Amino acid sequence: MTDTIIVPAIGMPATIAIGSDCYPATVIAISKSGRRITLQAATATPTADYNYTSNQVHTFAPNPNGSLTVCSLRKDGRWRPAGCQANSGYRIHLGAYNSYSDPSF
Repeated sequence: MTDTIIVPAIGMPATIAIGSDCYPATVIAISKSGRRITLQAATATPTADYNYTSNQVHTFAPNPNGSLTVCSLRKDGRWRPAGCQANSGYRIHLGAYNSYSDPSF
């Protein structure tokens, strides 16, 4: 069973998950086929009540100078960075920003 496929749109928020850590990104380009997207790292600013170990809450904004990640839609219906194996630990989630650093490392 696969996750519901979310159709990407320019400006859509996204999250790049690597292991237990999460990084916000924004969809900035979509291929004509719709099977490749380019994500640009977004800015995560901690809120006033942010706490690294118990309350990692941020506000998010697109970052026109952020690094780029090209992703492809795989046969299993999931987005992954281009060139990464399915079991690499990288996951792409479309539709919401998230930022999280695992405090146990």
